[in-house]
Amino acid sequence: MRTGMNMGFDSAGSKWYSFKQQYICPEASYCLGDPKTAGGVQYFRAAYAYGQNIDTFEQGTLTNQTIPTTLINAGNLKMGTFRLTEVLKQSQKMRYADALNSNVTMYHSNNYVDENSLPKNPVAYRHDGTANVLHFDGHVLRMPSETIVYNRDLFAAYE
Repeated sequence: MRTGMNMGFDSAGSKWYSFKQQYICPEASYCLGDPKTAGGVQYFRAAYAYGQNIDTFEQGTLTNQTIPTTLINAGNLKMGTFRLTEVLKQSQKMRYADALNSNVTMYHSNNYVDENSLPKNPVAYRHDGTANVLHFDGHVLRMPSETIVYNRDLFAAYE
């Protein structure tokens, strides 16, 4: 995510605490409550604010044909790199979303409780039951949980 935003490591060199406050959603209270200070500047863990869609496999299949329960066949998992020419329907597919973990998955898309609970791979519906979703074509939509939860058409970039 840092590379995509043309941001390097912070002055303290921490790969985890490398986002300045202006890059963090003001509603991401758990993230904002866990700063690291270096040189008088506070840095935050982006993983507590945003997450990347990792339920994306090379040949258009998620972990199974219904709701995935585990990340099997992880050798085909595209975590962080995609050939945009292979991503079908870029304007409909999720790249990043509000989250409480650096990765989000379709199976865990309904796990969000609140900003103080850290379940595995949840999309964070911290904006009145909605989340901001960045699509592969670069536009962002505020989407209600009902549109995101278990939505294969949103998560499966190669379908």
